[in-house]
Amino acid sequence: MVGSATLFVIAALSGLFSAAGAALLGWVIAYLVLDIPYRPGVIPLLMGVGGGTVIVTLAGGLATRRVASMSPLRVLQSA
Repeated sequence: MVGSATLFVIAALSGLFSAAGAALLGWVIAYLVLDIPYRPGVIPLLMGVGGGTVIVTLAGGLATRRVASMSPLRVLQSA
């Protein structure tokens, strides 16, 4: 249970940073390159955070599924 909570927090932070980075890059392009006003939308930011959370949680869960089901001793012996 702790592993899935950790994956969820990492995934949420990943989605938040990627959505914030995309919004910042959009502002830079709109303001500095195109010289147009920029109004960030809330929906794309929420979709970025939600999408990042879902994708990273699923990928992390699938990647660590085999290791999480083994005992620590067996994991260390197989390395």
